[in-house]
Amino acid sequence: MSRTVIGVVLVALFSLGLVADGGAEWSSEQYKCSFRLPDAQWRNTTDGKLGILKDGVVEFMSLSDYSVVSFVPFVFTTDEQWKTETTRKTVETTQSMVRALSDRVWLIREEPEYQVNGVPGYKREIGYQIGGIDYTAIIVVLVKNNIHYRLLFTSLERNYSTSFANFRRIIGSFKIKG
Repeated sequence: MSRTVIGVVLVALFSLGLVADGGAEWSSEQYKCSFRLPDAQWRNTTDGKLGILKDGVVEFMSLSDYSVVSFVPFVFTTDEQWKTETTRKTVETTQSMVRALSDRVWLIREEPEYQVNGVPGYKREIGYQIGGIDYTAIIVVLVKNNIHYRLLFTSLERNYSTSFANFRRIIGSFKIKG
């Protein structure tokens, strides 16, 4: 096969999404979920074996723009009527944790009926400032099978336009099995 034909075949495979991009996939059998990192620039910054802290947190940072994504699963039984309220409270608690470290926090937008691959959830974007530097955080909480999955994506405000594309790739690849 000529190089031209091989090149055309590879371009076709990439455009159809049949070849995975450069990012690694993280998965958890315990919490029955996985997501893919956007490219090879993302590094696991979690202390602990296999990227899992004792409290279930896993965290990755992009070496190209210093964006960070952290994932925390919460397992508890929630009656159907309380799922939305519990999800909103998890988002508010996360925002309060950011507020505790920040000089100021402001709401950018929220989507109380946010879905990821068919799983209902809640999304809130906030801005915050630490030491005069502006940041953006996107908090997403999804609920399935009595597990609340919290993803927190943070980036420097000045990198938001490029880092938001990374957020969309990560959240778009988030899968819950079962």
